[in-house]
Amino acid sequence: MLNNLFYNHLTQSGVDEKHIIKFPFDSGRDLLKIGENLMDLDVLSGERLVDPKKFLDFIMSITNDNEKFYILLDEVQLLKSFEQVLNGFLRQDNFDVYVTGSNSKFLSKDVITEFAGRGDEIHVMPLVFSEFLQTFNGEKEDDFAEYQVYGDLPAGALMKTDEDKMNYLRGQLENVYLRDIVHRYGILLTSD
Repeated sequence: MLNNLFYNHLTQSGVDEKHIIKFPFDSGRDLLKIGENLMDLDVLSGERLVDPKKFLDFIMSITNDNEKFYILLDEVQLLKSFEQVLNGFLRQDNFDVYVTGSNSKFLSKDVITEFAGRGDEIHVMPLVFSEFLQTFNGEKEDDFAEYQVYGDLPAGALMKTDEDKMNYLRGQLENVYLRDIVHRYGILLTSD
């Protein structure tokens, strides 16, 4: 949503694309832009996080005028010391920063406390049935059956094939929910 809908909103509102910086911390292509060695970086296991100096050097090199910059950061929990980096951005008058994260550390009360009073937290909720209906042109009964089977996640509602929807839901379960629970509580998985 952040990197698509909000980005499109900014460009349609007249913001120059050069003043919109999108940086997903789970993208090898973007990590190479800041000089990270992907061979040493295993962000999925959490063994090593992205170097904040490399990231800040990159940001400062491309924000070299006094116009407003919109900085859209995805999976920011993969950046080492992200709390300090974000607090530093708060002191930049021409930075408007938007952040997403998907793991248990990012969503913990500790992080919310860290930024209390210095930002807004937006919870993205599942779609209610009336919102889900806006993506379909069929009969209500068929749409409700679809809603019951595939659920109410916004990205899933936009997918066209059953296979895409199932793969998306499986990926959400395995890569977001289970991984974050295992990481947060230090659960060891066995192959038994």
